[in-house]
Amino acid sequence: MIRIFIADTDFLAREGLKSIINNHPNLCLCGEASDTDELFKKLTQSKADILIFDLNIRTKLAVDILSVLKKNYPEIKRLILINNLSKSTIPANCHTENCISKNCDKDELLKSIISTFNKNRFKKETNEYIGSETTVKTRQHSPLTLRELEIIQLIAKGLKNKEIADLLNISQHTVSTHRKNIFKKLSLNSASELVVYAVQNGIILP
Repeated sequence: MIRIFIADTDFLAREGLKSIINNHPNLCLCGEASDTDELFKKLTQSKADILIFDLNIRTKLAVDILSVLKKNYPEIKRLILINNLSKSTIPANCHTENCISKNCDKDELLKSIISTFNKNRFKKETNEYIGSETTVKTRQHSPLTLRELEIIQLIAKGLKNKEIADLLNISQHTVSTHRKNIFKKLSLNSASELVVYAVQNGIILP
């Protein structure tokens, strides 16, 4: 389960993000804030994996806030939301893993969340927007997809391929293919090793 904290001054934007997060089986909303004071009060207790941060959030300079977040909460990955995504609208050294336009669709948002969680750039051009100093070190394995995360959770619960297939309304062959891809990506050899990995990386709760 990926725990997400939202920081956005726009009430409707927060509600939209919350709806998408709460309706996805692999995502969990662990907190929200409408200003920076509220953000710093709540973030420590949230145990968030990802902070979705509105670059236009007020009270203090956004870049300074992101710098503080990076220093004080290095374990929390940052995904910036911005109205008009371009190189000219993203400040240099903005201390974030990824950035995405507020005009993105649901699929783009979900993909950007997974990319951020896996410490990968969502799009190649992101490097042009946020600079080389914030380049993320890519993990040695390829990023996991939302379906793969879902299957990992079910494997961790002890479900067999047929049970997973029935639950997700897909074929056993598709489940088997996903399972093989998961073990190959993560260089794991057994379900028990997968459970340990899932716990250590916040995919499931211990």
